[in-house]
Amino acid sequence: MLMRLLMTDTNSRLQAAVAGWEYPVSREWIMAAQAFDLAHAVASKQRPKPLPRPWPDTKSKIGGKKMVRRSMEDVRAILRPQQSTE
Repeated sequence: MLMRLLMTDTNSRLQAAVAGWEYPVSREWIMAAQAFDLAHAVASKQRPKPLPRPWPDTKSKIGGKKMVRRSMEDVRAILRPQQSTE
């Protein structure tokens, strides 16, 4: 029960390590950073760079340039390995 509690708390070093974060932060910090980025974006003429977050950037992992195109047969073979493609 204690492990489950630590995994839901963003202040926990255990949760930060399991999630791949650089450091733990509170929920209040997350809300304040989002509010600051929004206020900065509204007040500036150019698109400002947001505050750095401790979690990994998801844009670099999903939808990158090295996407693999698969045929429908390959997708079916991956999703249904027990069925043979005859």
